[in-house]
Amino acid sequence: DWKDPLLKQVLPLENEAEARPGFVNDAVGDSDAQDGNGVLRKYQGRALLLLSRNCAVHCRYCFRREFPYEEIPSAKIDWEKIYSLLATDTDLEEILFSGGDPLSLSDSNLRWHWTRAASIPHVKRIRIHTRVPVVIPNRIDEHFLGLLQEMNLRKPVYIVLHINHANEIHGELEEGVKALRAAGAALLNQTVLLRGVNDNADTLIELSQRLLDTGVSLQNIRTAVTHLRSRGEADLAKITLMSDGASIYECTNNEEIIDLLQGGQGVFGIAIGKVWNEVEGSLSTLQGENTDDGSIVTGNASDELAIRRKLRGA
Repeated sequence: DWKDPLLKQVLPLENEAEARPGFVNDAVGDSDAQDGNGVLRKYQGRALLLLSRNCAVHCRYCFRREFPYEEIPSAKIDWEKIYSLLATDTDLEEILFSGGDPLSLSDSNLRWHWTRAASIPHVKRIRIHTRVPVVIPNRIDEHFLGLLQEMNLRKPVYIVLHINHANEIHGELEEGVKALRAAGAALLNQTVLLRGVNDNADTLIELSQRLLDTGVSLQNIRTAVTHLRSRGEADLAKITLMSDGASIYECTNNEEIIDLLQGGQGVFGIAIGKVWNEVEGSLSTLQGENTDDGSIVTGNASDELAIRRKLRGA
């Protein structure tokens, strides 16, 4: 069935080769954000490392399809230099492992990178973005789980899955998520809003429910719901929520959405005014969640979007 929501994510189409006005290969500005080969620096306090050029599956919506992966380092001597430079940046608080997919690396290679990143004193957490557990769930084996448990004792580890439709959540993935949580990882999810795949309220609500049942955190969605309850219907009609899997951003015009997309943020988007009643009603009835320390998660008034608004007005 060529309309299957999972097949649509990987099925090449002829219209991908069509030139469209305003469309560019590097829509999120990775080229401008390169801080030496293999490192992207888009936001203060974060460094994204492109550890691998390989993926378990080639998603047609990937915003790094045209990225020059041949330029990223592979030799450990080159990565040693990168980690040494990162260690000199005392503002750095978070290192993101990305690619490609970092879980395409062997456990020994991943341990090497993990150890170097965790040894930087001012780095508070390590975030791993991966689609491998969805596509190759047996990658989450006992050896990897042991490595994860060991590394999580040094610095908190956040694993951000990429799941776009409830049909991607299967028994093996559910078991893998339970094992990842038992090993100490915090589980989040990124969802790309895709036409014909998940661009309606029912599909997004089902995905949210399945993620929560599986054990993937929806804390940011709940924070957004709580915040939006205080807004009037007239305001809601103008709001689009965007999320990068770790933060929620409230956008009120196209310019702000474009800002996030060009910065590599906002991979999940939903126009609140159109589906608010369904989303609010369904998500607010799901069982509660607790943060790791029992505190209440609140929005950050000084997020990247707020900073860009301030700079634009200056």
